Amino acid sequence: MSQNIINMQDEKLNLISNYVSQLKNTSIAIGDTLDDHNNELDNLKIDMDNTTENINNTTNKVVRLNKSSKSNFCILASLFILIDVMLIVIYFSV
Repeated sequence: MSQNIINMQDEKLNLISNYVSQLKNTSIAIGDTLDDHNNELDNLKIDMDNTTENINNTTNKVVRLNKSSKSNFCILASLFILIDVMLIVIYFSV
């Protein structure tokens, strides 16, 4: 009778040991997955920082281009008006 109790306890302890081993393996797998995700998030942060820097550089270039294009527009508009006046003078002088 006491041997039966000891055998039953051994079986239950073996079951508990198996469950603990499975839980350990699952915990290790979750930890590995979290490490992988953290690495991916670190890489994403680096990519986002690079993208932000590129956007800022491009924005600055557009602002400079916009400032220069305003002055270029005035020059082109003046040139267009001058050509129109010259064509009108040539047309009426012929």
